[in-house]
Amino acid sequence: MSFPILRVTQNCIKYFKKTIACDHDFTVFTVDKIKAIWKLLNFQGDVMKKVIVAVFVLIFFVGGCSSLVLKPADFGWPVETVLKVDNNGMAVEKRYSFTFNTKDLFLAETKDSSAFIGKEIRVIRSNGGYYFMTGNNFKNVYVFRADDGSFTLANKIAVTDSTGMKSPAFNQRSPYIELLYDINKKVYLDKSGIKPEGSK
Repeated sequence: MSFPILRVTQNCIKYFKKTIACDHDFTVFTVDKIKAIWKLLNFQGDVMKKVIVAVFVLIFFVGGCSSLVLKPADFGWPVETVLKVDNNGMAVEKRYSFTFNTKDLFLAETKDSSAFIGKEIRVIRSNGGYYFMTGNNFKNVYVFRADDGSFTLANKIAVTDSTGMKSPAFNQRSPYIELLYDINKKVYLDKSGIKPEGSK
């Protein structure tokens, strides 16, 4: 077996070992055993075809492995948090230890780049780990997922069509998020939108 083929095969093994959380013993793939596998295949063809076969062989050996998953897990906050936005547009949550910039959120909602000044933002985290955000006079609830050093918008849920919500407040009502607004109005939300009345 040529040296390039052996090297590619070994690199494939190292890649699978590094990227897949698996308890399979990859140390069994010694140089001699890799050569034996090639001999067993007795595959006649060019270099690329042999590499493809090697990859399929590796997939076969790791087929019984799976990523490590810990479940069930509940990420929900029992109550919402109300955050004051500072003059730089930053909101700081001390209880759950995170900070984020709200400028683009207020800009998306109001089309006013300075609308964040002197405002508050209401945030709650769902059981599934999504962050629901809104504010006084908002027409929408914004659903975010935590990303690498950022919040990424997962959904924008329209709640009112005309005037914004007065005194909105979130409550945890597993499996949904309850939104109270305008004194006597209430809807249930999940990351996909408003749930039909009675679905809870």
